[in-house]
Amino acid sequence: MRFLREIELRFRQYRDRHYSVLSLDRDLSAIGLDNLKSNVGYDSKETSLSKMGEAVYSTYCGSSKNKTLINIRISSDIPHYFVSNNDDILFEAEALGWKAIKLELPVFENRVLSAFQAKIAKAVPHIFSELNKHRYLMYADDKLYFDPKLIGGIIEQQGGSGFSLLLREHNFLHGNILQEFAEALGQKRYRVLRDRMIKFINEQVSGGLRLDRDKLFWTSAILRNNYHPDTIKINEEWYLSILKCGINCQLSFNFLAQKYDSIATMPDQTLIN
Repeated sequence: MRFLREIELRFRQYRDRHYSVLSLDRDLSAIGLDNLKSNVGYDSKETSLSKMGEAVYSTYCGSSKNKTLINIRISSDIPHYFVSNNDDILFEAEALGWKAIKLELPVFENRVLSAFQAKIAKAVPHIFSELNKHRYLMYADDKLYFDPKLIGGIIEQQGGSGFSLLLREHNFLHGNILQEFAEALGQKRYRVLRDRMIKFINEQVSGGLRLDRDKLFWTSAILRNNYHPDTIKINEEWYLSILKCGINCQLSFNFLAQKYDSIATMPDQTLIN
């Protein structure tokens, strides 16, 4: 019996790490917002007066074999942070000049669940004390190259700090949010969440939000103004929408953006490659 229990335990451990990339047969409560805040020790009372200057951050969660971190050494004095649940990825990031932030969540082979985990730092960076202490926080997808010296220029072009979030306009999707939905269905990890996305879209439209938009935002690069009163509200509403909608965070963001006039378009679309 002891032998059988050992076999069962090993099977469960293997299943947890390797279950199908096309499944989401797992409760997401472990990455619910309240649980995350508790796990990282988020202090909502931290005063904005303590915030420092600019910082850049990125994130990756999941198996090392699926890593996407661009192999470029950091050469800026502006702090760069990398958030991951994978110790090997954090080691590589530190070797390139990033400051490591460990996200204490299990590493899975499942790319859908790993993508949900990666949305944590992307959507709610303020729950991490290292990131929340900065006034301006630039998120860039870990596959992108971004020159941090341009942050000041972006803010100046925008005309000051009256914005909460700045994002680029999508380079080829525009006119209707269903363009984003249709594009996502070309990838398996989004297609498996098709019904989840459809339900979310219907809920948003029934609630009075619109599908037709002159422009669609591209969430691969986001400049946050952590002094703005809307920023944390937007972050948290977006994250809760991601848990409902799925990992196509651009889809949920383009509905959310209709509620906040403080979300604006990044003035120069060519600053990020």
